[in-house]
Amino acid sequence: MGAVKACWEKGVRVGTFAFHGTRYVFPPTMDRYHGHQRVAIVVGETLDPAHFPDADAFARAAWDEVRKRFDQAREMRRSPDWESYDRAIRPRP
Repeated sequence: MGAVKACWEKGVRVGTFAFHGTRYVFPPTMDRYHGHQRVAIVVGETLDPAHFPDADAFARAAWDEVRKRFDQAREMRRSPDWESYDRAIRPRP
């Protein structure tokens, strides 16, 4: 949380993102790479530190936003419509 708190102190906005499925690309051992795996990426809200009373509130809000977006990304990958999401992002020839 230190980096997010530093952003509050400097007045820097924080963009929130979540990725689900990266473990299928890079396993926990990080000793190999599995290409052509699908990863869901969800872009969340950009938070402005001016809207928060202190660095702790700002950091909590940022991580809450990331958790929400991660849940969305996880549901995307589990969805029976996953192929539809894939085509929306990367059209098939």
